Amino acid sequence: MNLLQRSRKVFASLMLALVLALATVWVIPQAIASPLMAATPSQIAARDDAATSTGLERRVKATGRALEGRVQRGIGDVTDSPANQIEGRTKQFSGGAQNRAEDLGDRVKDAGRGARNETGNLVDRVKDFFD
Repeated sequence: MNLLQRSRKVFASLMLALVLALATVWVIPQAIASPLMAATPSQIAARDDAATSTGLERRVKATGRALEGRVQRGIGDVTDSPANQIEGRTKQFSGGAQNRAEDLGDRVKDAGRGARNETGNLVDRVKDFFD
C-alpha cells in the first residue's frame, strides 16, 4: 500500500473517530438528559414508553456499534493490528445483525397488521353476506 492510500485511510479513520467522539460527548448526553427535564413523572414515563416502543433506540445503538467497528477495523488496517481488525469486524457484524433483526421484527409486525386487516375485511364480508 503506498503512502497516499495509507494517509487517506488514516485521515478517514480519524474523521470517523472524531464524529463518534462528538456524538458520545455532545449528542448522546443531550438525548438522555432531555427526557429527564419533563415537569412530571407521568411525562417522563410517557416519553420512555414512546422511545422503547419504536425500537429507534436499539437501531441507533446498533448503527453506532457498526460504525465503531468500522473505525476500529480501519485503525487496525492502518496500524497492521490483527486484534483491532478482528474486534472491529466483530462489532460491525454485531451492529449489522441487530439492524437486520430490527428489520425482521418490523416485517413481522407489518405482516400481523396486514393479517388483522384482512381478518376484519373477511368478517365484514360475512356480515354483508348474511344481511
